[in-house]
Amino acid sequence: MKAKYFLRGLGLGITVTAALFAIAMIFYQPAMSESEIRQEAKKLGMVDAAATEEAALSDADQAVIEEVEKTESEVQEKADEAEAKKAAPKNEVIIQSPMGGYITPADIAKKVPKNTEDVYVRVDENKLYYVLENGETGDVDIWE
Repeated sequence: MKAKYFLRGLGLGITVTAALFAIAMIFYQPAMSESEIRQEAKKLGMVDAAATEEAALSDADQAVIEEVEKTESEVQEKADEAEAKKAAPKNEVIIQSPMGGYITPADIAKKVPKNTEDVYVRVDENKLYYVLENGETGDVDIWE
C-alpha cells in the first residue's frame, strides 16, 4: 500500500467525520438549560460551594483570614532568609606574608582606629593603610 493513498484516505475520513459532527451540532438541543440543572440539583440536596463559603464568613472573618495568610507568608519569607544565611558557607579570611607571618580581619580591626571606614592591606610594605569616616588617612605596621 502506498503512503499517498493511505494519507488521502485518512484525510478524507477525518474530513467526513468533522462534517458529520458539525451537522449533528446544528440540530442538537440540550434537554435542560443550565438554570434548570441547578434547580434540579438543589431539589436533590446539592449546595453551591462558593455561595455556602461566602455566606458562612462575615467581613470580620475574611479580614482575619487575610491577616493570618499575610503573616504566614511573612514568617515563611523570614524563615527562608534565615535558612539561606545558615546555608551560606562562612569562610575565614587569613592574610599571609611571604615572610611567614599572618593576620586576620579581627587582628586588623584591633590595629586600626574604631571610626575607620576602609582598610587597605599591603603585605609587601608591612602596612595597613586606613581611611577614617571624616576622610583622614593613616597607616599602621602589620608586624612589628
